[in-house]
Amino acid sequence: MDAFDVSVDMPRRFLALKLRGIWTEVIFDDFAAEFAAALRLLQSRGGCRYALVDGRDFAVQSSAISGRFKTLIDEMAPVAARRTATLVPGQLNRLQAEQAGEAINSRVFTDQGEAIGWLFHADEDLITEI
Repeated sequence: MDAFDVSVDMPRRFLALKLRGIWTEVIFDDFAAEFAAALRLLQSRGGCRYALVDGRDFAVQSSAISGRFKTLIDEMAPVAARRTATLVPGQLNRLQAEQAGEAINSRVFTDQGEAIGWLFHADEDLITEI
C-alpha cells in the first residue's frame, strides 16, 4: 500500500488526500511534489474549494516531518482549499494536524460524517459518499 494518494475531482474543485504510515524525507518529497501539482491544476481551473485529508492510517510523525508539513502548508496557503477537513485517529495526530494547518481554513475531526458535513456545509448538494 502506498504511503499516500492524491486525487482531484475537477467538477467539485475538490482535493482528496489519503496519508498512511510513518514517513521518511523521501516519501515527504514525493508527496509534496504531487500535492503542489494538484493544487496548481486546481488553481488553473478556478482554485480548490474543498480538501479532505484522510489521515486515519497516518502515524504520529517525527518532528522533522511534522515541521515540513507546516512549511509546505504555509507555502501553499495562497492556493489552498477554501476549507480543509482532516480526519485523524487520535489526540497526538490531532495536535500535529492543527499545528500544521494554522495558515489555512481547516478543522480536524475523528468522525468522517462530521468532517464531510462541515466541509460541504454551504453546498449541501455536493455531499456524497467519499
